[in-house]
Amino acid sequence: MTNPEKIKQILLSEIERMDQHREDFCKRPGIDFTRDRKIPFNTLLHFQISMESGSVNHELLKYFRFDAAAPSLSAFYQQRAKLSDAVVQPIRKRNEFAALYQLIDRHTPCGGTVPVFIADRGFHAYNVFARAIENRAFFVIFAFQIKLVFFVIYFFKMVWNICALYEIHY
Repeated sequence: MTNPEKIKQILLSEIERMDQHREDFCKRPGIDFTRDRKIPFNTLLHFQISMESGSVNHELLKYFRFDAAAPSLSAFYQQRAKLSDAVVQPIRKRNEFAALYQLIDRHTPCGGTVPVFIADRGFHAYNVFARAIENRAFFVIFAFQIKLVFFVIYFFKMVWNICALYEIHY
């Protein structure tokens, strides 16, 4: 098994472990994600990780292989709203950096886990890196080549630490 396959397997096993303790990740434990839905907890996590750059509606259709019985956009939003680690801001007062800082600050790792925050373009600021490092969190943030020096160094440290944590050997 190659290293990317090992890392994927670790990710999938962590999602399964989260699914077994989904009450820790819900706004209303014991109520949310207890009934059968088209998008159960583990599918919701898989879907959000696998999303690409299309619209959410198109990504839903693609994920469910363009099946006519695919869940609606509304069903996705309703299920996603049940997750506890979300920051919702008024549209006119939104501040994406503040939302990311709030997520990093309020996250409390459970049982020997280390959080990994994943962000897209625009979040490659030293303050974001410092905030994550101070909170002993890992991060993966897409950035353009000019601003990659610090990111690449920390990313390889992170990969090295993950490999040591899970005893992955090159």
